[in-house]
This record gives sequence, C-alpha cells and structure tokens, in this order.
Amino acid sequence: EVMANKAGQPVRVVGTGHDITERRLMEMALKESQVRFERLFELSPDGIVVVDQEGHIKMMNGTMRTLFGYEPAEVLGKQVEVFIPHRFVERHEAHRLHYADDPHERPMGAGLDLFGRRKDGSEFPLDVMLSPFQSENEHMVIATVRDITTRKKIEEEQKRLVSIIEANP
Repeated sequence: EVMANKAGQPVRVVGTGHDITERRLMEMALKESQVRFERLFELSPDGIVVVDQEGHIKMMNGTMRTLFGYEPAEVLGKQVEVFIPHRFVERHEAHRLHYADDPHERPMGAGLDLFGRRKDGSEFPLDVMLSPFQSENEHMVIATVRDITTRKKIEEEQKRLVSIIEANP
C-alpha cells in the first residue's frame, strides 16, 4: 500500500513479500518431468496408443505414426479399430468391450496371430500389450505395439530348415 502526504506525494510503501522460490522450483521440476515423459513417450521403440474405455484414440507416439502411417490428426478421437484389419474389426470390438469389464495388464490375443492395418491397407504381424490406466477423470488403456515381421520371418525360416533336416536321411 502506498501512503501519501497531504500533498498526495508518496512518502511510504507498506506491504508484504512472499518467497515463491519453492513454488518456482516445483514448477520447474514439473515442467522437466513433463518434457522427460513426452520425450520417452515419443521416442519409445514400441508403438504406444492410449484409448478411452469406448475405444477412442486419445494419443499416440511417433512409432505408431511410423508403423501405421497415420498422423495424429487423422486418428485422434477415432475408434482404435482403424488399426485393425477389416476382417477382425467386429471381433476386436467385442474383445475391447469385454476388456473394459475387467481391465488388467496382459498381452492382447494371447496365443493368436495378431495383425495391424496400415493407412495404405497393408497388414503386418504384431504383438500388443494392454495396460489399464486411470487418469484424473476417466479409465483409459495403454496399448504397446511391436512389429514382429522380422521375428515371424525368422520363425518361418527355422521351420523350413527343420523340415529339410528332418526330410534328409
């Protein structure tokens, strides 16, 4: 508060000060943590897609863009089935609804061959790990996606070599 004399000239200032050093340090630490999370999320070698309980895509990382060929603006808010080959969409929707009833960390389609569908319509084999996540106000699912094309090719080559060896007396 500025106090003035009879002529209206300031003669004294009265006030309080607050040391906000701790708050500033906490804000800086939070910002650093957010930047670190964003970098880890973006640079993960696996694709990561976050969906809500209704299957709407909330976010995806750079590896998902590389694997599937979609920019985030093309798929954010859409159903996750955009990444699923058409012949599996109906079954996937049913599995997604069932998962929402009992969300827990697990591989998707255990024991099944899973495939993803790229923007250009091509398909590739993949593994998916599902993890439930509770945000401030909604249940979400984090799906970690890995392209296993190379692994599948190696497995096929191993099977071929075994069959040659077994056929050779």
